[in-house]
Amino acid sequence: MKNSIKTFTHIDINKCFNALSTYKIIGTAAEEEFDRISKLASLVCNTPIALISFKDNQRHWFKSKIGIELDELPIEIEFFYNAKSESAFEVTLEEGWQHNYKTFIPEISDIRFIAGFPLIDPDGCNLGMLCVMDNIPRVLNEEQRLALGLLADNLISLLIERKKHDGLSQFEKLFELSGDLLSWIGSDGLFKKANPALLDMVGLSQEQMCATSLFEFMHPDDHESAVSYLERIKAGESVVKFMFRGRHKTGEYRYVQCTCSPDPESGQFFTLARDVTQEVLKDKQIEESEARFRTVFEGSQSMIATHDLEGKLLSLNPAGATMLGFTPDELKDKTLFDVFPSTEWDRLRVHLESIAVDGKRQNQLTFDLPNGDRRSILFNHLLHLSAKGDKYVISNGTDITDRYLIEKELELARKMLEETSSIAGIGGWQLNVEKQLLYWSAITKEIHGVPQSYEPTLESAILFYTEKSREIIQHAVEVAMQSINNWDLELQITNAQGRTIWVRALGASEFENGVCTRLYGTFQDIDEKKTIQLERQKSEAILSAFVQHTPVAVAMLDKQMNYIAASNRWISDFSLENSFAVGKSYYELFPQLSNEAKARHLRILAGAIEVSAEDNIILADFAKVRHVAWEMRPWFEFDG
Repeated sequence: MKNSIKTFTHIDINKCFNALSTYKIIGTAAEEEFDRISKLASLVCNTPIALISFKDNQRHWFKSKIGIELDELPIEIEFFYNAKSESAFEVTLEEGWQHNYKTFIPEISDIRFIAGFPLIDPDGCNLGMLCVMDNIPRVLNEEQRLALGLLADNLISLLIERKKHDGLSQFEKLFELSGDLLSWIGSDGLFKKANPALLDMVGLSQEQMCATSLFEFMHPDDHESAVSYLERIKAGESVVKFMFRGRHKTGEYRYVQCTCSPDPESGQFFTLARDVTQEVLKDKQIEESEARFRTVFEGSQSMIATHDLEGKLLSLNPAGATMLGFTPDELKDKTLFDVFPSTEWDRLRVHLESIAVDGKRQNQLTFDLPNGDRRSILFNHLLHLSAKGDKYVISNGTDITDRYLIEKELELARKMLEETSSIAGIGGWQLNVEKQLLYWSAITKEIHGVPQSYEPTLESAILFYTEKSREIIQHAVEVAMQSINNWDLELQITNAQGRTIWVRALGASEFENGVCTRLYGTFQDIDEKKTIQLERQKSEAILSAFVQHTPVAVAMLDKQMNYIAASNRWISDFSLENSFAVGKSYYELFPQLSNEAKARHLRILAGAIEVSAEDNIILADFAKVRHVAWEMRPWFEFDG
């Protein structure tokens, strides 16, 4: 089992189990939001299996699953979950990996690859894992790893929002069921009458309530302020509002918002009160939420900014200021037009106008920083309304400079490849098998002699081949569509001008889930090269036949002194019937040659012509010596 996993500071596993229980996720029914994320993970990583898994102290439970029927796995299957991982990891499983565990699970026995990303909540607790699996070993590319991490981030956001929504739902339900608390109170502070909601709150009967003073109901620490408000009513104020803590029938104190109005005729005053305990707590939660937002705002590595529709900056986090090449203090009371160079101002105005109309906008700006560095940022903008009804924009910016430079390099590489292919006369092609759509590059169209507007089909492309070549290419295509197979063929086509030429056709097939989805390859005009090759082969065949049957002892050798051809007389005269072969070394057949003879060969290869009227030759069987006359001379290709 091979893997590469980063580690982070260990969080107590019991703390993680407790944190997971607060999300109330295990055992819940399938939800579309979770299924959508697992489906996206499967599609992005091109794997048949994707899971959203949560681990308690008993099992790996699947909230969402794609491509597998299991609902959970035993806790012992530890390859499936790494409690110490902090980023995307990949594991390649050897065949028979399940033998390491007591329990054999046939549904996962074929798995050979797993990649995952842990679900780390804001407190650093590992809640589970988003993972993908395949039945073949593989490696994710960088974009797939990045996408898996982004989906995991979305899962964490979904869990947090789900948890928050559950809490708010309970709060809203409690809030809706709480009624108004109505009562009449005398100038002596005694209740004269209370409505059922108030009676229920304090847990008293009407008779008991009428014998109770407002101050008995009120928290002692609030008496002083309450007396001052009541004195204001006696002094003639028509309406007085104040808050105090009132004792509940359970003995606890609740925050009560009270509005009092005097009744001149009875000398009493009417009170309309509401239990605002939840609202007070909500305000505190908002304060805590704002504090958490401030932490995210200050600590985020992405740009977070707010500005109005005129471009005036309202807030900008430190990372955003750094991304723009400034310090936070340098951007106080500045506008976007102070931040970005004047070359971008027209685009900025267009973006601001579009946000005002559409309510959202995504754009990319590439510009020079004050220090001269080139920076490319991808922005997402959303229009919001403040509590006062003022429109403002929340903008999030991600530094994509590295990606931008890579895209530029890829574009340059693509252009260079096209130019190189054009110079080499090599074209490309591909066939979408499902849609039966055939694509030819510009060079491929030139080779076929058709205009650039020409749209080929599989049937029309086959018809360009000559009859003999057509059978060969059709067979190659049929074989490739049945199984992964490549071809490299030299064939003849008749182009649109009626000229028959030689071409080199290369092709390969691509399969998904056992089905051929794409054929692709290259196409090259090799007519001139092939014609020369055929002519040369023809000439060599004629020369070889001439040499072989000439009535004298003649041999031809290449520059490495390997035989190209030899006459029958040569073979018989030198007793080479059992050892001669084209391509065999001259020195292998005549190992007894002197250094002088070898030096002579070098001179002749350099251009000399040498002749001997008589020389002694020891034959290959070392048993005979023959006196011969010989002539040796170089021979040249037609180009010298």
